[in-house]
Amino acid sequence: MPEEPTQYIPPWKLPMQTSEPTKSEMPQHPMGIKILLGILVVIIIGIGGWWIWNYIQPPKSDSPTWCENSEMVFYYLDTCPVCQRVKTEGTILKIEGLGIKKIEKIDVTIGPIKHQFERVPTFVINGKVYTGYKTFEELKKLLGC
Repeated sequence: MPEEPTQYIPPWKLPMQTSEPTKSEMPQHPMGIKILLGILVVIIIGIGGWWIWNYIQPPKSDSPTWCENSEMVFYYLDTCPVCQRVKTEGTILKIEGLGIKKIEKIDVTIGPIKHQFERVPTFVINGKVYTGYKTFEELKKLLGC
């Protein structure tokens, strides 16, 4: 009896193997890796943004940037040693650093003189006249800082 010819069966129609696949045969999950990389990128951007935000913020100082009074007038005379002491100590510059909106520095020999006082240095804060030498701390307190 002649043998019957065997029929060709394509591989996709063959029955599946029932054995467990080995690790090398396990399917890889590129989607999981993409999610992990995405989370890592978000964390890096968040940390970088936080660092940049802190870098551009003005440094916190012990002195407040808000005062009850926002204007001051400083009357002085260039030949007055006490007035020169106020200037060399940087008191007026420090007051400007507190965020005072308007500081008028008026030489009494040039004017204009808007307040009554008898000697220099004189500070006018909130309409009140304070004559004589004042330290930065004293002026800061008078300004309500």
